[in-house]
Amino acid sequence: MREEQRDKLKKIILDLIKDPSYHPMKEKELCFFLGVPKEEKADFQELLMEMQEEGVIGISLQGKYSRAESFSQKGTFHASRRGFGFVSLSEKEEEVYIPKGESGNAMDGDLVKVILTKRAENGSKAEGKISKVLERANKEVLGLVKEKREGLYLSPDNPKLPDCILISPGRDKGAVPGDKVIVEILSYGATKENKVPKGRIPRKRISPLLSCPVGEVKEILGNKNDPGMDVLSVIRSFSLPEEFSEDVLLEANQLPNTVSPEKAEEPGRKDFSKAYHHHH
Repeated sequence: MREEQRDKLKKIILDLIKDPSYHPMKEKELCFFLGVPKEEKADFQELLMEMQEEGVIGISLQGKYSRAESFSQKGTFHASRRGFGFVSLSEKEEEVYIPKGESGNAMDGDLVKVILTKRAENGSKAEGKISKVLERANKEVLGLVKEKREGLYLSPDNPKLPDCILISPGRDKGAVPGDKVIVEILSYGATKENKVPKGRIPRKRISPLLSCPVGEVKEILGNKNDPGMDVLSVIRSFSLPEEFSEDVLLEANQLPNTVSPEKAEEPGRKDFSKAYHHHH
């Protein structure tokens, strides 16, 4: 299929699915409906895949094509340390796999809209890309100040967050590398939408920092080597806004603060309470 033919067909498909009277169709039906000749079926398939990856058309879990928006679903994004993640859908008990690079600028815990790009089959999860962040879970982030040529940045304690949050120049409150700080995020960074067209080598590399989140220092906890800093960091990470769900807090509140004498005598428990009194 020649380039101009492809573009023409693309436009026809787009016009078709945007038509208010269009009902989502499977690939076979679309082929038949658009009169695609047999020998061009493979090209047509490829074109649909491409349009799906670009996010201009969507595919339902039943394999029907329509406008991307009509198949987007809401859910919570769970990032992994290795760059990929999952969205657990709000409407149904189902997880959608988000390959590396398809999460836009969503961060762990965000409420997002996800467009399905691949159905779940033979035990593998459905795949998708995040099209929009509806609600941000991380407004303040705790981490360590580090430095590179371009200036200071925060390396978050939470390994599921991006490993670099730029600290806006002049908004560092005098923090220096090695400080433990809390940063409020000002911008979540560009999304990965501005991809370079295939086959063309970009003349100028865009600085990767432009796509980094940017924040300002809200509070300096101290230097990472200060005594007790690791404990303070842990405590502070619990008090950051929106970090914990109601269920976790409820559960924590039900735990006793002291151990009852009967419990203390249980086998398997060691009594360390005396150990700490020798120093005084």
